[in-house]
Amino acid sequence: MRSTFLRAPRLTRRGTTGQRKTTALATPCPRIAYAFKKRPQSPINLTLIEIILRLTAVLTPHFSVLKDFDTKSAKLVFAGIHRKADNVREHAHDCLELILINKGSCVVTTGGNSLHAREGDMLMIPARLVHDQVSDGYIDTVYCGLHEPRALGLSEPQVVHLDNTSFIAASMQLLASISLTQMDASPPATEHLLAAMLEELNHQRAMSQFLVQMPARLRAALRFIQENLDQPLTIDSLAGEVCVSPGNLHMMFRKHLNTSPMNYILDLRMQTARTILQTPYLSVKEVSAICGYADVNHFVRTFRRVHGAPPGQWRDSQN
Repeated sequence: MRSTFLRAPRLTRRGTTGQRKTTALATPCPRIAYAFKKRPQSPINLTLIEIILRLTAVLTPHFSVLKDFDTKSAKLVFAGIHRKADNVREHAHDCLELILINKGSCVVTTGGNSLHAREGDMLMIPARLVHDQVSDGYIDTVYCGLHEPRALGLSEPQVVHLDNTSFIAASMQLLASISLTQMDASPPATEHLLAAMLEELNHQRAMSQFLVQMPARLRAALRFIQENLDQPLTIDSLAGEVCVSPGNLHMMFRKHLNTSPMNYILDLRMQTARTILQTPYLSVKEVSAICGYADVNHFVRTFRRVHGAPPGQWRDSQN
């Protein structure tokens, strides 16, 4: 039996990130992982939980992948966590099972095949497939079972390495808390949260297939930009972080993304700003800080230059 002890995450007031869109790395799905970036193991603030659940409902119509299937086809069956050194005996479910490895590593055997998973990996086990889980010592996982949405199209077990687990991990822990009745949430709110988590998972599955074709240092640079979008970023500092010269970094961006490092950062910040400005929860000054602009006036000028209107006016035009 899997253990059911749960320590739910705390959501910060840092808001949301925007959809990533550059010339070569374009995707229209909004990203809302930023709120989960800090302190993923702190106690829950229920007021902010309600805000995030409502926010996923607001953003769901914009999710490109979710337009491909009826969100009601994704139904939560069970959820929980497993934090111990014990193995999980052979079993099967009548639904798709997702297992996120937060800490440790394990081997899942199914049909004579062995899947090796480590921290940051998502195990995806199709319905009615008998499998076990042998851990390499202590392991921390969060799992959920769901009726499979058509967009996932899963026929074989998979291990997907996630570049950023923060939003998915926090969402799965919330789903576990709801499933174990440690938190009250309406069925529509639960469905929106599940749909948002699946959208992020589908996005990262697609991105992992795309990123594997890139040089490791370019992948590291993209990861560093995403994780530090709220910090001052220059081509020199970015090149130093991934141990290449500024010239070589510029060449990699041009070759693989058809843009420059600073234009990539600008596009990502503007996409972030547009997504956050569609919600009423943050001021223009707070949006500016999340997007990496210490000077709100600089942010306003840049936003106006890119969009033809200042942030406040642009936000009003969306209502």
